[in-house]
This record gives sequence, C-alpha cells and structure tokens, in this order.
Amino acid sequence: MPDKKTGEFGMLVADQAYRGLEIGSALVDAAESWAKSQNFSRMRLELLTPKNWEHPSKTFLKKWYNRIGYVPNKTEPFELMYPDKLNDLATKCDFTVWYKTLRTKS
Repeated sequence: MPDKKTGEFGMLVADQAYRGLEIGSALVDAAESWAKSQNFSRMRLELLTPKNWEHPSKTFLKKWYNRIGYVPNKTEPFELMYPDKLNDLATKCDFTVWYKTLRTKS
C-alpha cells in the first residue's frame, strides 16, 4: 500500500457474459466501503494494458473506471515498474495507476 491514507484493490473482475448486472460495481463498492471503514481517504488501482494494440476488456475498464470516479495518475512502461516480471508478459505493456478520492457520508 502506498501510504496510510490510501486503500487499494485489484484483480476484481466479472465475466463479460454478466456485464450490466452491476457485479463489478458491487465488488468496487465493497472495496471502497472497507477502505472508508479503515479511514482511508482515497483508493488506488492499477491497470496493465498492451502498449501497441487495444485489448477490448482493457478499453472497457478504462472507460468504466473513469465513469465511477477513478482518474489515471501515472503511466509507465511495465518494464520500469517490474523489470523482473517482463518475461512473464506476452506483449509489451504499460502500467497505469488510478486514484479516486473517497467521500465519507456526513
């Protein structure tokens, strides 16, 4: 975790066949509720995307994350972030960190 004010989630996914049923939203809501209960003021997520071509699921996720309030903060080549994992990838990728400020209910 980057700091004591930031919660983090990753690898939450709903099968494409079930899109539109708000399963993904429920997963993110649960993660954000947990973060608020821990007094975190923001959430962080990471998205790995192909560098030289578009992956339909990653394109969908970028739009969806933006729609639910996440903002891309920093994009770097994957090899700079995790040089020891480079051989695990099938293609060159970028690594983007996204943040969302959490609002507490008043």
